[in-house]
Amino acid sequence: MNTSGASSLSDTKIFTIASTTVNLVLSLPINSYTVWLIATGAGGTLEAELLPLNLAVFEILFCLLSSFRFLTMIFTSVDFLSLFAKAFLWSGRPVLQCCICVEQFLAVVHPVLFLRYKPLRYKMTLSVLTWTVIIGLSLFYTLLSGINFLVYVGECVVLMLVMLFCYFSVLVALKRPGPGQGAKGRRNNVKGRAFLTILVITVSFLGTYFFWCVVILSSLSSWSSHYRKVLTRISTTVTFACGFIQPLLQLRKAGKLSCLKGN
Repeated sequence: MNTSGASSLSDTKIFTIASTTVNLVLSLPINSYTVWLIATGAGGTLEAELLPLNLAVFEILFCLLSSFRFLTMIFTSVDFLSLFAKAFLWSGRPVLQCCICVEQFLAVVHPVLFLRYKPLRYKMTLSVLTWTVIIGLSLFYTLLSGINFLVYVGECVVLMLVMLFCYFSVLVALKRPGPGQGAKGRRNNVKGRAFLTILVITVSFLGTYFFWCVVILSSLSSWSSHYRKVLTRISTTVTFACGFIQPLLQLRKAGKLSCLKGN
């Protein structure tokens, strides 16, 4: 019985070390390169790409925070930081993804309002507010672990509804003929890029947080620990993989992916 428990614990440690290491080795360079592209103007103007820049910075911070998962295997005193890193991912990525979808929605459906708040000072204010919300939610999920499951599911549902609203609104706008024929092609390109961005982010969100919601709900049910462990590993793998989606979109937009050149 003890041998089985030790083997199970060893398997968990091996998976944690392997998944975190792969994420650090792959995600950290590609997100750092994305930050460099945006900061130097190669990936677009700063005011136009500020939210993707924030998401890339977030992914870098998460990669660094996830290293505390190694330390928890040795020092239990850093367990709080490991929990905070997990909560940071839970709250940060979906909030920033939702903000990007809303921005694309405004650019297509309400262009006048979008241009009014396009200056950098407004987006910097939005960034500060967004990071305040992310840190607040992260602390909430870390400190109040006993009641945060249903709150987290509720957060995911709300953000999912907002993303789906943006998706279908842009889809309708994409099929609607524009008022002017001269700029129709350019306008349709803007709509098409916005639609693709929202579609990819929404699918990424659904794929990632659907599994985590199932994991959370399974922990409240009578599912066996084996199935919960399998679900957790699947969720972790999908979560790490989805961290590459936004950087790949930025690289495609900057023309750095020869196989996926942007229009």
